[in-house]
Order: sequence, then C-alpha cells, then structure tokens
Amino acid sequence: MSPLATIRQLVLIAVPAFLCASGCTSLTTTSMMPVQVDDPVQLSPNLMPLNDPLADRSRGIAVYGYRPRITNKPIRRAPERIDRIERANGPQLAPVEPSPVRSVVLSIDAAKTAQIGNGVTFNIVARNPNDYPVTDVVVVADFDEALTFPGHPEKRVRRSIGTLAAGETRDFAVMLTSKATGRHCVRFTATVDEIDADSKEVCVEYVANDLEISVIGPKTRTVGSRAEFTIKLQNRAPRQLSDVQLAVTYDESLEPREGSTGARFEKQSLSWDLRTLQPGETVQVQVEFECLTAINNTCVVADVTSRELPDERKAQCLEVVELSGPLQVELRDTRDPIALGETTEHVVTIHNRSARMVTGIRLTALVPGEFSVASTTVRRDGREINVAANLDKGRLTFGRIAELPAGSTLEFRIGAKALKAGDANFTISVMYPGDDGSFVISEPISVSVD
Repeated sequence: MSPLATIRQLVLIAVPAFLCASGCTSLTTTSMMPVQVDDPVQLSPNLMPLNDPLADRSRGIAVYGYRPRITNKPIRRAPERIDRIERANGPQLAPVEPSPVRSVVLSIDAAKTAQIGNGVTFNIVARNPNDYPVTDVVVVADFDEALTFPGHPEKRVRRSIGTLAAGETRDFAVMLTSKATGRHCVRFTATVDEIDADSKEVCVEYVANDLEISVIGPKTRTVGSRAEFTIKLQNRAPRQLSDVQLAVTYDESLEPREGSTGARFEKQSLSWDLRTLQPGETVQVQVEFECLTAINNTCVVADVTSRELPDERKAQCLEVVELSGPLQVELRDTRDPIALGETTEHVVTIHNRSARMVTGIRLTALVPGEFSVASTTVRRDGREINVAANLDKGRLTFGRIAELPAGSTLEFRIGAKALKAGDANFTISVMYPGDDGSFVISEPISVSVD
C-alpha cells in the first residue's frame, strides 16, 4: 500500500474518535461514508512553504512533526459562546479611569530675622498648576506658641480661597509678631476639597529689640472724616543706627492729606530718609488720611530698614463705616505729639447734614490720666455759646444742646495739658434722641519727655 493510502485510512479511522471525544451522543460506524478530509487552512500540508525544513519536497507533502504557520488574526467566537464564557467567569468590571490629582502649590516668602515685638509679614502664593480648575481651596497657617496674630488669641489663621482656575494664582499675607527671642515657625497647609495638597514650614529668628517701632492710630472712623497716624522709632541699642529709612503704605480706601516734613509722596506710599539715630534717640512721623470709602479693615503699614538691623514692619488697622443718621461727627487734635508740660486742644465737630432739626445733643469726653483739662469752648456756626462743662474723675460732661438746625455745625474745643509721658487715647461720645443717636470716637496722642 502506498504511503498516501495509509495516511487516508488513518484519517478516516481518527475522525469518529475525535468527534466522540468532543461530546457526540451516538456514532454508527456502519453509516460512515468515505469523505475527503483535510486540515484547517492554516494547517493544510498543501500550503506548507517549499522551504520548510520539515517538508518532504520530493513528494510535495508534509511529514508528521511539522510546525504550523502562526497567524496573529484572532479566531472569532460565536456570540452565544462568548456569553457562556462570561457567565462562567462571573460579572466583569470595566476598568475605571483614575481621577485627576487635584493639587495646589504653595510659595511662602518672609524675612529670615526680625526683632521681638515687631511684625513679620508672610507673603503666601497659592497656585493651581493643573490644566483644570480646583475647588474648595483653603490655606491654613498653624504657628508656634511664641507667635501672635495681632488682636487674636488663636494660634491658627484660616483663609478660604474657593475655586482656582487652571493656572491661576492667588496671593495674600499674614503678619505675625513675637515677644520672645529664638527661632519660631509657621506651618502652612493647602487643602483641596478637604484633602491635603501641599505644605510648607517657614521659620523666623527673632532677635533683641534694638529699634522699637510703634504705629499709633484710631480704630474707627466714618466715611469722609480724617484719621491721623503717628509712627514712632526709638533706638534702644548702645550704638548708632545708620541709613534708617521709613516707608508708610496704605490702600485705596485712604488718601493722605498731610505728612511730616521730608515726606516723599508716591503711589499709595510715603517715605522718609531718617539717616542716623543716636543711642536712645526717638523720632516721630505723622500722616493724616481722609477716609474715602467704607471698609471693614484697612491698615497703615510702616516698613523700616537700617544698615545694622533686619528689616522691620509694624501696622495699625482701621475700620471705616458709612455715615448713618443726621449727624456727622469728627475728632482731631491741634498738636500731636507734644512734650511733657505742653498743651494741646481736642476739637469735636458735629455737623447736621440732614434737612431737619436735631434736638437734645449731649457730648461727653473721657480725658486720659496723662492729661488735665485746661479749658473748654463751644461754638455754633462759628459763634461762641454758653454751655456748662462738668469734670468728674476724668469724665468731662457738657450741657445739653437743645437744638441744632439743618446744615448747622457745633464745635467743642477741649484744651488739655500733658502731665505724664506716654501714649494715650482721648475718647468722646455723642448722644441724641433716636435709634441711631450715638457715636463713640477715639483719638490717640503721644507725650514725649522733651
């Protein structure tokens, strides 16, 4: 028998066995018919390449043990077959795309050294480096026990920024002071949707206070009134301080109207070249502002530089409120600062800006212990009127003003003599009938030894 015939007989015998092994239920050998069987296309001996080392080229057929040609084309399964496999393997979870990481980058700038008692401003920049917005951005500053946020006992400052657009930056500042020497630190944390995004720690070395700086000014004023600020510098070091420069900055809600001699006026700042300060020497500089608009918190900031000392900063903040009611009340002094034993006048102006008569006006002044009352005068529309004044333990009470016509003005002048050196506040209150009938205003004043 030829080899080809032998191969065909083997194929015919193997087919029924392969089919039964695949799960056929019955097979009748008597019904078998001779069929032509060949391998799948990719395994067919007739398609074997002529240069295949396992092919018998002399007879044009392949022998057992050949390597099939491998194809990368996937074999398509019937849909019902796919369903059956998926049911067998259980439910399939589609891969979840990872959410973009929301982040904010913090940058902090602050002086490395400062004198105790003086403020250090931490300039904070929060930046969104992503190409999509981030929401609910909050920056928190936690600072050491030795550091103080002026006017607040807490050791944490929180600033809510809200939403930062893609690539947007937002900047703000926090000023802290310390009365203790040493290295004191602030930890800044930025969160996005209450998840930490970035953090920074910044430390400042506080040294002895060789140059004492203070900014003295009122706490509240009304729109259109004046606010006077005094900046005092005292050299407490046993050596001369040279090349001392003072710069005073303010925001657009304030407009400077007067300044001490030598002031250089620039946009939203005034500066003085104080040159040298001898040991123990004190210098005082004043600026008077007009309050242009209502604002909850506006600050006058004094920056001082010297060749021998680190840069220093001090500030005093002011609230400016809208006028309410028929009266406009202002308080100012005629001389400030003054020396021990000298006299100044505090002037209270009450203007009826309404179209109706105001009755029953009463003025009370709280005179600080550093002063004694030397004289009192009352004028209405420039003409002096007789109004009694009673002083009791520093409380000066004027008699009731029966009527103030529409458009008229009252002026109270209180002469006071300085008895003791130091900084003090002269406070007045104005009352009249009505729901809005009260004002309380303070004016700071400094008394020097000479």
